[in-house]
Amino acid sequence: MVVAEDVFSLSGVKIMPKGMRLNDRIITFVKERNIIDPIVGGIYILGS
Repeated sequence: MVVAEDVFSLSGVKIMPKGMRLNDRIITFVKERNIIDPIVGGIYILGS
């Protein structure tokens, strides 16, 4: 899976850049981060 757009948190921190490949470690990090500082607008991916 590849991130289709830059991903930002509610506080404005860029969590993932467009084009980043997702793996289990990154997905776990994002889930944990989302509890502390929610993701704005969701995460869109290009493929599986």
